[in-house]
Amino acid sequence: MFNMIHNALMVKVDCVVRKDTAYRREEFARRKTVTVAGQHISMVAPEDLGSEMKDTPPDVDERYHAMLMQRTGEERLIMGCAMRDTVRALVEASLREHDPQVSVVNLRKGVFLRFYGHEFDPETMAKILSAIEQATPKP
Repeated sequence: MFNMIHNALMVKVDCVVRKDTAYRREEFARRKTVTVAGQHISMVAPEDLGSEMKDTPPDVDERYHAMLMQRTGEERLIMGCAMRDTVRALVEASLREHDPQVSVVNLRKGVFLRFYGHEFDPETMAKILSAIEQATPKP
């Protein structure tokens, strides 16, 4: 495994070289490919991610944090918003990959579920999904 860090954009990508074991071959077979800005990107399937993944070596993590803290608060806020937009684009691309005809309301629900679906009990979840449906303009 290794990391790629774009210093100017402060983007870090974890790259994992597939090991030649039965489990890793199966995991690789489950990868998801999404298209973002015309580029095909393979990503680990959600079921293969642990709930908490901390595999960045401490020295790399410290250097990354130090580079980030050299930025102004405004720059960090802008970067955070850009990262959120990128993650949303990835989620939307994966939803469209699964269903090319996905409606706007189902796209919005899907984004909500991917970002926050694990944080609410079923009753609250149903209320939120209903509110998303009611707030989405009809075509």
